[in-house]
Order: sequence, then C-alpha cells, then structure tokens
Amino acid sequence: MCKCNPSVRTPFCGNRGCEWPKSENKVVPFIKPETDLVYSEQTGFGLAFCLHCKHEWQAVAPTGTTKLECPACLTMKGKYKFEFQPETRRVCQCENDLFHLTPEGHLCPNCGIYQRYE
Repeated sequence: MCKCNPSVRTPFCGNRGCEWPKSENKVVPFIKPETDLVYSEQTGFGLAFCLHCKHEWQAVAPTGTTKLECPACLTMKGKYKFEFQPETRRVCQCENDLFHLTPEGHLCPNCGIYQRYE
C-alpha cells in the first residue's frame, strides 16, 4: 500500500518523507475544562500499586498526576490500578462505553451506531 515502498502493506512505511494519508475527519479540541471547579482543586483517588515493589494502597492525588510515590519503597513508580470513570455514564447497546464525540452526538467505534444528543 505504501507508494514509496511497495513491499510495505501499511499506508505508512516510516521512511523520511512518507506520511499517513490525510484523514477526512475533523477533530474538535476540548476548549476549556469544567468551570465549576478550579483545576488544581480536583483530585483523583483509588487503589494504586507500585511497579517496583508491588505494594498496594489507596492513593489521592491532584487530577492529571501520572506518577505516584509509593509509601513502602518511596520510589515514584506508583500507578492507579483502575481507570477513572464517572458515576453515571452512557453505555451502548453493545456494552461499549467509549465513544467518538461530535457536536451533534456520539459514535460507538465498536458497533458503529451513531446516537444523537436530545
């Protein structure tokens, strides 16, 4: 498929000058965070574990924190064990809960059903 290297079967071979094909999709960036809370006041909490010593604990850290300090070995190799998700969320009929958002609705990438906002 790659025009600069016919032996490659992907749209991109990785060579300098070779680029992914341009997408027709429009990306709409998230402009600003929630306005009812100041970003620095938000916190995440949940079960965490250490990649170094395997210790587990309940962690609380400011939103956006990606490395946690392990209370057992004091290394910065702690990670949250589970993903963050809201208490109330949308779930598709195929049981997928991750969507592509558009201004008019959302598309389930698993089954392809488009749901419009009401």
